[in-house]
Amino acid sequence: MSVTAAAPVSYRFVGNPVNTPRNNTNTNYNDRGLIVTATGPVAVNMRNIASDTPGTSVTNIKGNASLVSFGNEGLGLSFRLGYYRSSYTGIYGGAPLYAVMAVQDATVVSLNGVVLTTLNAGQSRLFTAPMGALLSADKAVVANTGTYGDTPQACGGNGEDGSVDQIAPVNKLGMLYMLVRGNGTAGTAPNHPEQSTIIASQANTVVNVINYNAAGTQISTATYNLANAGSYVSIHHGDAATIYSSSFVSADKPVVIYSATAVDCESDVSTVLPIGGCAGSTKITTRKFISYNNTNLSYFGYTILESATEPVFINGANMEVVTGISRIQIGTTGFYMIRFTNANIGNPVVIKITSAARMTTSIIQQGEGFSMSGFFSAFNDSPSPPTEVISPDMCQTTLSTTAGLSPYQWYLEGVAIPGATAETYDIQASGNYTVIGTRSCGLTAPSAPVFVTHTTCSDLEVQKEVAAIAGNQATFLITAINNGANADTNVVVTDLLPSGYTFVSATPSVGTYTATTGLWTIGNLAVNSPVTLVMVATMNGTGDFVNSATITGTNPDPDPANNTAQAIAHLSSMSLTKAAPQLIYYNEGEVVAYNLVLTNTGQTQLTAVTVTDTNADAGSINPAVIPVLAPGQSVTVTATHTITAADVLVGSVSNQATVTGQSPDAQAITTISDDPSTPALLDPTIVTVTTAADLVTVKTNNQTVYVPGSTVTYTITITNNGPSNAHDIQVTDAFPAGITQMSWAGNGTGGTGALSDVIPMLANGSSSTYTVSIEVPDSYTGNLVNTVNVSSPTFDPDLSCPQCTDTDVQCTGPAVVTPQPLVVCDAGVQDGFTEVDLTQKNNAITAGNATLQVLYYADATALANGTPIADAQHFTTTVANSQTLIVEVIDATGCKSYTTLEIQVIGSPAPLPPLVKDSCNVNQNSFDLTVYAAELLGAQPGLTLAGYFTTLANAQNGSPAITPPNAYTITGTNATIYVRIENATGCYTVRELRITSIPPIMVDLEDSYPVCLDANGNVMQNAIIDTGFPATGYTFEWRYNGQLMSQNGPMISVSAGGSYAVTIFSPYGCPSATATTTVVVSSGPETFTAAVVSGYFSDDATIQAVATGTGDFVYWLDNGPEQYNNYFHHVSSGLHEVHVKDAQGCGHIITVTVMVIDYPKYFTPNGDGYHDSWNIWSLRDQKASIIYIFDRYEKLITAIKPSGAGWDGNFNGQPLPSTDYWFKVIFTENQSQREFKAHFSLVR
Repeated sequence: MSVTAAAPVSYRFVGNPVNTPRNNTNTNYNDRGLIVTATGPVAVNMRNIASDTPGTSVTNIKGNASLVSFGNEGLGLSFRLGYYRSSYTGIYGGAPLYAVMAVQDATVVSLNGVVLTTLNAGQSRLFTAPMGALLSADKAVVANTGTYGDTPQACGGNGEDGSVDQIAPVNKLGMLYMLVRGNGTAGTAPNHPEQSTIIASQANTVVNVINYNAAGTQISTATYNLANAGSYVSIHHGDAATIYSSSFVSADKPVVIYSATAVDCESDVSTVLPIGGCAGSTKITTRKFISYNNTNLSYFGYTILESATEPVFINGANMEVVTGISRIQIGTTGFYMIRFTNANIGNPVVIKITSAARMTTSIIQQGEGFSMSGFFSAFNDSPSPPTEVISPDMCQTTLSTTAGLSPYQWYLEGVAIPGATAETYDIQASGNYTVIGTRSCGLTAPSAPVFVTHTTCSDLEVQKEVAAIAGNQATFLITAINNGANADTNVVVTDLLPSGYTFVSATPSVGTYTATTGLWTIGNLAVNSPVTLVMVATMNGTGDFVNSATITGTNPDPDPANNTAQAIAHLSSMSLTKAAPQLIYYNEGEVVAYNLVLTNTGQTQLTAVTVTDTNADAGSINPAVIPVLAPGQSVTVTATHTITAADVLVGSVSNQATVTGQSPDAQAITTISDDPSTPALLDPTIVTVTTAADLVTVKTNNQTVYVPGSTVTYTITITNNGPSNAHDIQVTDAFPAGITQMSWAGNGTGGTGALSDVIPMLANGSSSTYTVSIEVPDSYTGNLVNTVNVSSPTFDPDLSCPQCTDTDVQCTGPAVVTPQPLVVCDAGVQDGFTEVDLTQKNNAITAGNATLQVLYYADATALANGTPIADAQHFTTTVANSQTLIVEVIDATGCKSYTTLEIQVIGSPAPLPPLVKDSCNVNQNSFDLTVYAAELLGAQPGLTLAGYFTTLANAQNGSPAITPPNAYTITGTNATIYVRIENATGCYTVRELRITSIPPIMVDLEDSYPVCLDANGNVMQNAIIDTGFPATGYTFEWRYNGQLMSQNGPMISVSAGGSYAVTIFSPYGCPSATATTTVVVSSGPETFTAAVVSGYFSDDATIQAVATGTGDFVYWLDNGPEQYNNYFHHVSSGLHEVHVKDAQGCGHIITVTVMVIDYPKYFTPNGDGYHDSWNIWSLRDQKASIIYIFDRYEKLITAIKPSGAGWDGNFNGQPLPSTDYWFKVIFTENQSQREFKAHFSLVR
């Protein structure tokens, strides 16, 4: 199955518990153990939910029970067995049961030192044992404690349940524990359900117990002395009566504690996890409890942590906020308890508890006839179990564990290994290995043990050499060595002489040698203790001279490469090879490098070895003398030879070296060099010397067309592509036909006339360059052809020269068009002169050929001088009204054509002053500009209006124009329009049209104006009707009830009630506007009443307000908004104020109070001072009223008086969960006793 941290997975085993018989004791089972493996860390919680299922009993599967796997931390070599109580009355079979399972094959399990059984991986066994017995194994195992059925007798023999939990290994035990009581039957008898048994793991253990009530207040203490390992004491933890009461246990040596948590007498056993330091977890994940029939089961839980402030989160939310229950400080222990139930954390499917602090958490299922408990925590964040890494040679096993916990300490069979403090350890012996690490909280607990087998290896080596040669007899020395870490046995060296030798004698330092078999039997060979065999043999004239020896032993040998050695006996001899890495050379002066390899091919040492070579450069032999040359030794010698002119003539260099040395018997040993690249023996080393220079010539003037009357310059580049240097290169370049003027430069010289020059030497890879210039006459026609000739006495393998000749053709001018005259308007002063852009005619002149260059000249003199107009885009005419220019058109080759361009300067209309207009804005900011057309043209004849524009630049460009001009939008008060006015030739002037937008008349009067009267009916203040317009610039006409009044100003003061109207006239031609209003005479409200008209507890509580008096009235409730409607709906319960006043402010405000009877729909008893209790406060004055509160099952919870403090959400001192509750209230309404029922919500 696949599982993620956010989504735990439940797996339910298939089958019927009724058909599954219980496991028997003292039987090894192959299929009852459960080993869970995963690709990453996982937590496993196994729950037996078969309890009370029809047909289940102690003969098959009897639940309920919960086991939280300790994972790797549960693997161990020794365990102290026990149960939560030492009185076994009510336990089926008369005693608890224990189970053990192996995780490695051939695991020997013992009980109190006596072998119990041998198990393979996955096999398990059920057995009984005394309290405190020692279970041990030679490899890691896991163990459980439990019963077929447990019936504590405090409940009259009721409440039988199975029980189970995992047992902690001895090396995981701690010295600090917290025991917390559940809902088991209260009492301290030996057979009461809630007990804890403390068992010592070492002799002379002192245990202190401090008991606390549920509030964390100390109530008693006790001290116990446990004399022996396995001694125990059973206690009733906490106050023996109340849930969440606790006991703090501290010991001076590690102890194990088995504890039971119960509901009534339904109990389950747990191995209690230690607290403090590195103990505990920062993340706990499990799933809700369910019954056999998949119904939800209730549970409670608690978290112990060593922090007063660090928050604990349930599924991401602060648990204390979610539950509304603050953490409890447990005395002066430094530990705190946070409590929760399934109800007050919202009944989640997944239970995920996290904190930055380390937590020990227990979750206890209770109720519905079931009880399951489990500690969801960790003993300590111990390192991962050691992992084996075996070396490729199978001779070394390295153990590794979790990184980042330095320093470490490795243990073998529980004993610290000196110096083994790194993340890895190379084992030296077989056995069980564990490791501890270091975290910020302190040392970790030991890892789970791993049994590792150590393999013994040896590295045997045989050496063989020719120790001496005397005449025709050779002495061989054979040496056997053990380089490994372990001694080896049955060591044998096989050395049978080949056919080139005849055996004479053999002398071993140990063992015996048999010449007929060649076996040297050594026997035992210690580490680094070499032994020798000296063998003498006669060297025969012919045969196999390779003498080999091979060594073998009992142990594996990781390095077989040194198990064989050989030696060859020779007389004194040498060999000398001489090789030239480069076999072909091309030039005098090049240096030939030689590599010589000198080898002593005999079996004797040679001295005063000297290398000579008459054809080598003086002093180039290195080294020339080798003082000592050992048998088999090779020396590399280098030498050089510089190629001479004679070598070039011969065409090769032949070279051979001689070497001479002295043997031990003063004999001269001489040989000559051999060329190793040829099959011949002792032949000289020959390299070839050849000459060839490939000259390549390129001549170009970078053009294909010439212009008569111009200068043409050529570049001549001569390159030697080798491989040899070229000598005495002759370079000639004659006058082309029809050319009389020529100059040249190059090779460090130059001259006039035809080119003729010699290059003494041009090195391989080098180039030489000449430049040649000729003057082409104006009358020159036809092709222009120029050829260079290059030659050298040095052999040239390729005499072709495709680029020695350059040919140009005579150019032809481009086609041009004489353009229409350039007509321009005379801008500014009308003097016939203006600035023009000549380039606008380029396209017409070149017929659209953009590759042509166009130049303009003022006249023939400028053309002759080569002085074109510098800025053709901004040319100011120099001849009034009409001027003709010369146009020169040049193509890419430099060929030219000519034409003319006529410029005509035409006069423009005279400038006109701005036209200023005021215009009434009667069409929502839209104005007709065309109404001013006649005025804009003025008195000049022959003008036309060419368009209206928003900017001067647009008017000058003629685009974009305002369209349509008869509906132009002016958004501000003023706008400037630019009008383009043209004459018949298209020349123009721009006139400004300045428009001021006059807004239309908009008059806005109040709907009414008040005239207030005092109590005697006298006017207190006239009504002022003000239009807001200025007194000047406008005229006003007032009417009262339709009759014209004498007042004609922007405002009037009146006291008579009635209808008033004003009409305003504009001086700008805008339409007039009329507005009307009413003057209301009022003395304010005189009487006022308000009452609830909807009845008590109405879904729409309604108040009606009634006022008398003249005028219009407005009403409002409490501090709410004013309204003309005198009804108020959906009014909340309680006392309210209803107000009335005159809408115009006349008179005074009258206020009355009204009581609305209704109930609160929710309350939140969280102690924050808001909605902490529930009551129907609006009935507080009805002393006879009473309220009854029920739960959803109609169970009476409490009865309260409306005049009292209300209900705080508790029942029998315990907070009730968030849900809906029902109530019945008896009250008096309209002198009649009534009854009302409804429900409200409790929110926590």
